[in-house]
Amino acid sequence: EITVIKNLPKQQKSPGPDGFTGGFFQKFREELTTILLAEEGKFPNSFYEATITLIPRQDKSSTEKENYRPISLMKTDANILNKILVNRIQPHIKRIIYHNQVRFIPGI
Repeated sequence: EITVIKNLPKQQKSPGPDGFTGGFFQKFREELTTILLAEEGKFPNSFYEATITLIPRQDKSSTEKENYRPISLMKTDANILNKILVNRIQPHIKRIIYHNQVRFIPGI
């Protein structure tokens, strides 16, 4: 799990609403790991929150809703959790997911 934090990009700006960069989580990895993993099976409310923003499609009219794509911005700690879960599930994915439902799963 700590390797997920080590592999975060050290970007200057975070796309998430919390404003914490990957570099922040890397610098304080030891302290934050104990906080992130403190209560097993229970997540902070921030894990269930996201900011949704609309990005206009290029060369399209901005007056029609179909010409926007929604982007969900999650906090960095939620992104870390998602990556940890993906890493844990990946070895079992072929057994869990039916063969015709694998379109967006890498390597399948």
